[in-house]
Amino acid sequence: MNTATLVTDARPATSIGAATLLHPQDWIETPTATKIMELLSYAQVTHDVVLLYGPGGAGKSEAATEYTVTRDGARYVAMSPATAGIVPALKAIGDVVGALPEKAAGAAALHEGIIRRVGPYGSTRFLIVDEAQCLSDAALDQLRAIHDAARIGIALIGSPALYSRLSGGDGAVMLDGLRNRIGRTLSLPGVTPDDAGAALDAWAIRDAKLRRSLMDASAKPGGMRNMVKALRFAGVLAERKNRTPGEADVRAALREFGG
Repeated sequence: MNTATLVTDARPATSIGAATLLHPQDWIETPTATKIMELLSYAQVTHDVVLLYGPGGAGKSEAATEYTVTRDGARYVAMSPATAGIVPALKAIGDVVGALPEKAAGAAALHEGIIRRVGPYGSTRFLIVDEAQCLSDAALDQLRAIHDAARIGIALIGSPALYSRLSGGDGAVMLDGLRNRIGRTLSLPGVTPDDAGAALDAWAIRDAKLRRSLMDASAKPGGMRNMVKALRFAGVLAERKNRTPGEADVRAALREFGG
């Protein structure tokens, strides 16, 4: 992965080009990321259902995708409004586990195909379902059915709205079965100062005032994405002037984004 490098204005220019900042390091092992990885490992090892929820930009999806590429048998699928229903959701799952039929199929056939590819005897032994708040109650209950039939661990990742639905809000009766199978829950308050500090260390940003400005940006809605966007835009600003990125570029990017 590319590592973002910032040259402070007080330091001599280096040979690192402005384009470096266009691709800040995606995966950083922050304290929150460590907690997420531990939760996912628990779910995979115990074949349990876990719930992870929090605001956008807290690092949920980044940790989940990193877990998937570093653990055998784990598969990641991100839902969307387009996959809210049972059949679209099953198609999305079938695609990542290699169980998508060549011909059009209904929910029952899709479910059976998935069951044959997951679990103790399949290539998929753990399923991470991101943006799960996009799923209908019926589609969420379908995940419960997959868990029951295949005895596979499932991680549900989403916004606080997902937790609200699973803790007794709208659709409480239909979701009773899934709710009762959740073994562990991890709630993220957002990007913590320690998380932001770990990211800034990884990006080699050392100037105290600049670190504070970026940390303040990470505390706003959007979380870590705010810092990444600012760094990328700083790279663009410096590239336009054919110079090495510096503090002035990052500060200008923060002003552009309201930081």
